Amino acid sequence: MCDENWVEPGWSKQLRRRPVVRSVAVIAPTPTEGFDNKAEDCSLVGKMDRIVSADPGGRTDLMALFDDGYDGKKGVHAIKLYWNKCFGLPFTCNVADAPKTAQFNGPYGIAIDSNDNLYVSDMRNNAIRKITPRGIVSTFAKVNGPPAGIVVTQSGNVFACDYGKNVIYRISPAGTVTIFAGNGDVSRKDGTGTAASFAKPSGLALGLDGTLYVADTANHAIRRISQTGVVETMAGGNKKGCEDGGKGTASLNLPAGIAVDAGGNVYVSELGNNYIRRITPGGEVSTVAGLEKGGIVGKSSQCGVGGGSAGGGTWKDGRGREAAFDAPLGLAMSAGGILYVADTYNQRIRKMTPDTVFTTLAGNTESGRKDGVGPGASFYRPSGLAVDSQGNIFVADQFNNTIRRITPGGVVTTFAGSGSAGLVDSY
Repeated sequence: MCDENWVEPGWSKQLRRRPVVRSVAVIAPTPTEGFDNKAEDCSLVGKMDRIVSADPGGRTDLMALFDDGYDGKKGVHAIKLYWNKCFGLPFTCNVADAPKTAQFNGPYGIAIDSNDNLYVSDMRNNAIRKITPRGIVSTFAKVNGPPAGIVVTQSGNVFACDYGKNVIYRISPAGTVTIFAGNGDVSRKDGTGTAASFAKPSGLALGLDGTLYVADTANHAIRRISQTGVVETMAGGNKKGCEDGGKGTASLNLPAGIAVDAGGNVYVSELGNNYIRRITPGGEVSTVAGLEKGGIVGKSSQCGVGGGSAGGGTWKDGRGREAAFDAPLGLAMSAGGILYVADTYNQRIRKMTPDTVFTTLAGNTESGRKDGVGPGASFYRPSGLAVDSQGNIFVADQFNNTIRRITPGGVVTTFAGSGSAGLVDSY
């Protein structure tokens, strides 16, 4: 009998964090003869909250289950361990088939590293969360204010804007938080490190050379930060508007999202104008997309058209200035030069080809939390975007408190988050 080969150490103390792990394993609620050791069969995990990895002491035959010991109010788990002497090596079960138990509260920005781990600025939790490619969520770091835009470097350092404290954080791979730039003053001052100042920075992008680009929203400016922390104004900042031109001439209106292409061109989404702007490495600003009033392009008295309310704004696919948006937020650039746009008040994810043709990848203007294909899916205030190595687009679905995944073909699924607001990790 299989039961005779199981040794049960009993319930451990309650855990708030997962133990250090190396191998992946699951177990049925009670070991029984005939346990089906197949990777594709997740039905036997019963009432478990999360499939986990376990390897204390380096043993590969240890299996673990987060069973009914999970206390949602306290955010803790009890873990029950068994030795598997019946089947030898444990099997792996896809976490996509397990319940989504993690909780976020206003996820805003999202970034992805070279191993396809996601980093999420969990705005109302004042936290940076990490999500593995298998969907396991942990709290990577806590910060002093609401984080917004976020990027991660090849070396594993995470940079994040603090929209409330007006600083840019650097977070080491170990989770140590330091202020990289900004002094908390609500103003626009160039300088090095804490000698510089920002006003409601919300978007962050990383150039191929390690330069950071900041959408300094309330200053109506795009700022550039070198690897040594030198901050300078790249475009805008003199007044809000929508005029194209060079530095000192061009104007912006509440820049929010930001992305950089392989040529060093910076793309910016504007909440105030409902435009997508492009800035060359030399600082020349042009308007890529967005309807203008009166048919006159580039004049501040004729700035963009937008509805200005969730679900009720103007939207239109098309080429360049034919396309229309309502409060575009997050931007992400793919390796192939496709620009993705979170058209936030229109509840849509849009894409722009290199020849500036815009189409809708997913969403349907109505707010909701429905998985599906293309217009059959729904979002509620999508904000940050990131693209992984396979071309999948990840969306910080802010008001749904979830992270959604969209395949290149437009299939939308919920990748992480139960939909309830909170700060709960999942393992």
